Amino acid sequence: MNSEFFTYGSLWSRMTPAKTEREQLTDDSKSFTQDSFQMWYLIMHIPLLIGGFVPESDEQWRNLLRLQQIVVLCTSYLTSRLTVAQLEHLISVHNCMFCKLYPSVSHIPKVQFLVHLPTQVSSE
Repeated sequence: MNSEFFTYGSLWSRMTPAKTEREQLTDDSKSFTQDSFQMWYLIMHIPLLIGGFVPESDEQWRNLLRLQQIVVLCTSYLTSRLTVAQLEHLISVHNCMFCKLYPSVSHIPKVQFLVHLPTQVSSE
């Protein structure tokens, strides 16, 4: 994303995702480097930016939207038992679909760490 195509508010300008080349998204050997703020901002805004161009039935897209829901629930100010139940379900479906959609991707620890989030949220 580039600021010439999307205007970021001044409050969020430091979270602006780094410029990304097409090869970084299509070539597995290229890295897609963003810091945590940039990734958060990107996952919150990518549906607004390109959602209209992606078929609703696309399973990779649907799994990205699940991940966005997980991020929203995990960064919510208040949580409840319902939040924990939703997290457990979303994480279970996301991780299962991730393995199914990307069978050649080696184990990613952060995906496994998601399993522990509901317990951490409920213990606070």
